Amino acid sequence: GPREDAVQAMAAGPGGHGAMCGATVGDLAEHRRAFEFSGECGRGLVCAWSCASARFCPSCAGGNCRCAPQKKAGETCGDGSNRPPAYSHYECASGKCLFACSGAECRDCNGGKCRCAPP
Repeated sequence: GPREDAVQAMAAGPGGHGAMCGATVGDLAEHRRAFEFSGECGRGLVCAWSCASARFCPSCAGGNCRCAPQKKAGETCGDGSNRPPAYSHYECASGKCLFACSGAECRDCNGGKCRCAPP
């Protein structure tokens, strides 16, 4: 749960897996570009969306973005982003996050509805 995540992030230290990134930027113009804060994360990690609320998540402020390892083909991407896959391409080593669902449920990647494509 959220408490365990917070403890894990603290244990990871600055820029470790689960650490917040982009949190100091409250400018809504930055809301599409979590990846621009990947420099705040350790080696091999990217700054990815991890929205605290399924309803409102305009920017990385408030812990809505976290450092995470890049994912391989077939792994889920964009989960917890509240956004379609185009916002999570950088989470994938291949640079491609795609819907793995069809129909009306395919509005966002939450719940594992998107996967990294092969390179």
